[in-house]
Amino acid sequence: MTTIKTSSAEAFLVVDLPEAPDALGTLRCAKKILQDGAKNLARVTTYSAAAYGLKISGASGGINAEGDQVAEAVAGAVAELSAQPSLPRLHLSAGKGLSPTDVASLAGLHPLDNEAALTSGLLGALDSLCALLESTGSTSPITIGLERQLGGPGSCSSDAIQAACSDRDVTIAVGALAELIEEPTDILILGSKPSLVDHQLAASLNTRAVLASGPLALTTKALATLTTAGCVIVPDFLSLGGPLLGFAAERDGQPVDLNAIRATTAAAVSSALPHPGGCFLGAARAAEEFMATWVTSMPFGRPLP
Repeated sequence: MTTIKTSSAEAFLVVDLPEAPDALGTLRCAKKILQDGAKNLARVTTYSAAAYGLKISGASGGINAEGDQVAEAVAGAVAELSAQPSLPRLHLSAGKGLSPTDVASLAGLHPLDNEAALTSGLLGALDSLCALLESTGSTSPITIGLERQLGGPGSCSSDAIQAACSDRDVTIAVGALAELIEEPTDILILGSKPSLVDHQLAASLNTRAVLASGPLALTTKALATLTTAGCVIVPDFLSLGGPLLGFAAERDGQPVDLNAIRATTAAAVSSALPHPGGCFLGAARAAEEFMATWVTSMPFGRPLP
């Protein structure tokens, strides 16, 4: 993992795999953007790409500025990062505190802004989960608790998910997580912020499966607690891979096929589900096996906050 710091502003960019031809992620601006959080976000993208057989690095950056300092800091940081000769091709989306215009010179194919691809991938993951639950005796309709969230780069809005599920034989309850956990569900879709679910909250969840609609929603201890309890966890780096698949098609001059994204995601989740250590571990090991075929120095640590 490489961290680039700019001299014209208090800003940085983390690139997980510098040898990759392309690096995808977000650039954010706030009073204080923590590098640890940025590294975790970059790692999610790295594993997501690897899980789908793509030689792509995760990236994440931050510009620490507020008030009257923002415009000058953003302009200086973006100019410096754009001029870096040793980085992969950058494709960064505007995150918190920034507009697409601010990061135009770093946007490349702006892949993480593709909410249609993001929704298609998440639906593919949902397809696999529903098939699993139906095969183990769940009666229709499957009950889904959907955390209300706005979406944004790298996360899927609850409105988009609900609209896309309109033709499915499911019952969906939309609300805040605190409301959703009051009733048992077959599937809980959540991801409004990193570390949303810790081990204490995880112990109170009454659901058969958790599907990530945003990055890093479960802590390491939460993952362990839920897996031990027999809950199926579809990791964020599988469920949120749609934009990466769309990017790969666009980069290679192919049309972005939303149905293909859905099918590819469903196949990846179905492949990881039978792993004896759980879906997260199965998907992580598959991603690592792919990275080992081309990465000189393997990244240390899996994508968990």
